[in-house]
Amino acid sequence: MTAAKLILNSMQNTNRIYWRFISSSWHILLLITLFVQAHLQVFLYFSRNNQQDQAIQILSQFGIGTLGLLEAVFLLVLIPLRTQDFSSADASLTPYWKFFSNKIGPLTIEGIRMTAFVVLWSFLLLIPGIYKQTKWYLMPFVVMFDKNYEAGEVDALKRSNKLVTGIFPLVFFLMIFDFTFNLVVDNYSLSVEGPLRWAAITGASLLTMGVSIYTYSLFFQIYKLRDKE
Repeated sequence: MTAAKLILNSMQNTNRIYWRFISSSWHILLLITLFVQAHLQVFLYFSRNNQQDQAIQILSQFGIGTLGLLEAVFLLVLIPLRTQDFSSADASLTPYWKFFSNKIGPLTIEGIRMTAFVVLWSFLLLIPGIYKQTKWYLMPFVVMFDKNYEAGEVDALKRSNKLVTGIFPLVFFLMIFDFTFNLVVDNYSLSVEGPLRWAAITGASLLTMGVSIYTYSLFFQIYKLRDKE
């Protein structure tokens, strides 16, 4: 399948399930949004009121980064899980927290492996690190849904590398788009001052979550189509 046909089919599948995903998972999405926003406001408060304290500035930035990582991991597990539920003959939804607890161990291990290798490759130059990260971007889906990986017959990073081969520019573009869009929107919302600051930050959070949901859904559809080839 050509890259053009792959992205078109993936977008069609994503468009079909996007709003169904949101309507079936709104309560979980609301919970994570409230959690992230509450803690984000705390970190921003300490950061703004202790601008001369370097330690608090570092801790605040670390906390904000950790919140972003937690939200990304949460969506990265929930989106493909619900997508699989929608394609199943069984109308019931798989319990999220049970699935999450079963997969978080191997996801963490493989994530640490990937990060370590990306950092090592980045020591050579920035480009090799980005190249490797792109090649391994489908690794979470391999860990969660590849039966051969679950049986210990394939390596998650090698499998992702094979799946991305031939569609590297597509995966790279989507990865950079998601990162850049979220970065620009978040930075703009943090630059807003006055009474509208909280509304701007909350609106930006909802917007970036909506875009990330679509992007992660698109990546999962790409994974499914590539896995069938």
